[in-house]
Parts: sequence; C-alpha cells; structure tokens
Amino acid sequence: MDRIHVCYAIYDKKGTFSKYTGSSMTSLLENTDSPVTLHLLHDATLTEDNREKFEALTAKYGQEILFYDMETLCGEVLSGILEILPDAIVTRFSQAALYRLLAGIVLPQSVHKLIYLDADTIVHMDIARLWNEEVGENGLAAIDEISATQGNPAPQPLVEAGEIPRNRYFNSGVMLIDLDKWREHPEFLTNGLKMLTEHPKCFCFDQDILNYAFAKGYRKLSGYYDVFVSTDRRLGNAIRSAIYHYAGNAMDPFDISDNHNRLYAEYFTKSPWCSPDFVMKLFEEMHNASDDSRVRARDYFSVAAGKRRIFCGSQETREQVMRCFSPNGGEEYKVIIDEEGNLAVLPLLNMMKENRGALFVFFIDVYDSLKEHFQKADFEEMRDYVDGFQLMKEQEGGRKLWGGDLFDSI
Repeated sequence: MDRIHVCYAIYDKKGTFSKYTGSSMTSLLENTDSPVTLHLLHDATLTEDNREKFEALTAKYGQEILFYDMETLCGEVLSGILEILPDAIVTRFSQAALYRLLAGIVLPQSVHKLIYLDADTIVHMDIARLWNEEVGENGLAAIDEISATQGNPAPQPLVEAGEIPRNRYFNSGVMLIDLDKWREHPEFLTNGLKMLTEHPKCFCFDQDILNYAFAKGYRKLSGYYDVFVSTDRRLGNAIRSAIYHYAGNAMDPFDISDNHNRLYAEYFTKSPWCSPDFVMKLFEEMHNASDDSRVRARDYFSVAAGKRRIFCGSQETREQVMRCFSPNGGEEYKVIIDEEGNLAVLPLLNMMKENRGALFVFFIDVYDSLKEHFQKADFEEMRDYVDGFQLMKEQEGGRKLWGGDLFDSI
C-alpha cells in the first residue's frame, strides 16, 4: 500500500490557529487505513504545546508527522521574497502563505508526490481517493473556482487582466502535486513574484502565483474534492463523502442546526485541542461576551435617557422596529432607503443635523460604512447614533450572532 504524503502550512501568531489544522488532520486520519505522513510547514509561531498535540494526534492513529521550520530551512529565500515584493503587498499577508510554494525545496527528495490541504478543510472521505487521481501535464491537479463556487467566485484580478482564462483559474486549497515536476521548474516562484509587482490588485497572492504558473496545464478534479461550504450551504446540499473547505469563515459554532457546522464539530471534538482547558476557556469567553452585551445595553439606556429617538431604516423593517421599540410620542421612524435599496448619504446627514440632540437608531446593513461620514459631520457613536440591529434578537430581525471569533480566540 502506497504511503500518502499530505502537506499543511501554518502561521500561528496567537497560538490559537493550530486547532484548525489539527481538526483537518483528525478528519483525514479518521477516514483512512492507508499509511500517511503529514508534513507541517511552520515557523517560530508553532508553540511547544501545539507541537506536542500534533505528535499525540498522529501517534493515536499510528501515523507519522514531520516538522519543517521554514525560517531556518528557507531563511534566505524568504528574505529574497521580501526584497522583491513591495511593502504594501507583503504586509497584507503572513509569510505562511508562501510556505506551500517552497514544499519542493524543503521536503525530502524521496517524496515524489504530495497532497496539499488548507487548514480550513475537513476530509470527510478516504484521502486515498484523491491520492490515486492523475495530475495534469504540468504536475498539478486541482478544482477550478467556477465549479467550486457554482459560478460565484471571488474577484480574480489575473482573470480580469487577461492573464488566465476564467474557466482555468483554480483554488489552491486542495491540490495534488507531482513534486518532481515542480522541482524541474523552480523559476515559477520568481516569475510569480515579478507578476505580483505588475498586478497589485492581486490579493490571494500565493494562489495567484500558482495559477500564473500552472493554470494552463493542470488537470481539473471533481468538485467533491474541494466543496466550498458557503456554496454547499446555500444550495442546501446534504453532507456526503467529500473534502469540505470552510473558506471565508464558513464555520459558525453558534449555528448548531447547520449540518456543516456539526460535521466540523464531529472532528474537532476528536482532536487533542478539544480538551477540558478548551471547554473551560469557552465558558469563560461566553461569560465575558454576556457581560459585554449587558454593558452595551446599559450604555444604550444611558445614552437614550431623556433623548428623542429617531429610528431609521427601510420600509420593510418599519413594522418590526415599531413593535420592538414602542416609540413614545414625538419619536418617529424615517424611511431612508428607497424601493431599489439605495441610501442617499447627503440628505441623511442634513436630516441628522436638523435634529441634533436626538438619538438616531439605524436598522441598515451598511451601518459600518456610514460611520466615517457621521464622524466627519461631528456625530459620535453611542452619543448621537447606534446600531439598532445590535439591540434586537436574531428572531426579530437582529444581526445573526457569529461564533467564529469566539472559537478563534481560544
């Protein structure tokens, strides 16, 4: 039975990101009987505690893990990259985004074939199925983003610039790689870095480097090897045998009715990161969040005391807002969004200036983007205006609570 080689790259500044990689590894090892060697590309941000958890995880399944300190092994290469890229590009990403591009350099020459997985994947299938697929003529197999997103990909500057056909741009979160062919063309990294300096709009820069080099000749894989959870959820698909990609913060532990979240929890709870310490920290953070919500409510009542409230939103939210907040005499609801969903900023600011001293309670999706305009007009949040959706329950139309930040922090 062939030994399967799987690579992950990690940058864990706060020490809380390793649990994502660990959950992905757990799902992979849980679903295969094949011998597996995991290759973890890391830097000094990998703590000793997390390293021990990775070792305990692989030992539990009788598998192997190898660690590669990229700052030690590729220090000169990384320094050279930082010299080539303008500061404006470098500061937008952690160096870990580059590590996968250097796999052919640091992995042993005896490793000829490799699967690369992003940390935010869950392997709900036998990884041997992907391992046994064929690569393209240039040594790569992946899933194109048009298929992965069902026709709704993120902006692709290289496609818009005419560098890559839209139907060939692939997602680099799941790749099957012929490392020997990669090693034959080490210039792909240098060429890609030069390309980035010529296309500053690129924001998935490691993925763009790979597409610039390999989009033409890679082999397209079936979509079930890289199922975007946000897309799968939107389509209402049932859980099936696949590799799930939780890109774009698609995992929300607060939404317990969602099958994709439950799938993630199934594997996380089997990992060494789901420990008594984690559970106690989770309770502590939930307690802190509860205290924060009480402070926000207290601040709102303090600000609102003695002030006339003016509620602002769309016609569609009017009835629910009036029911939830029971305006007093002299308080009113103003429709500031037209039937086409447009909001005119200047008339809104003029209306606010005419009613200085009132408290404006907004029920709009673009609340955050308006803050800059309010600040320039000398309006202060929690003195002159508040986000009304924050004061409503989700069932009433308030903002959906997202648990990703809470999970991230532990």
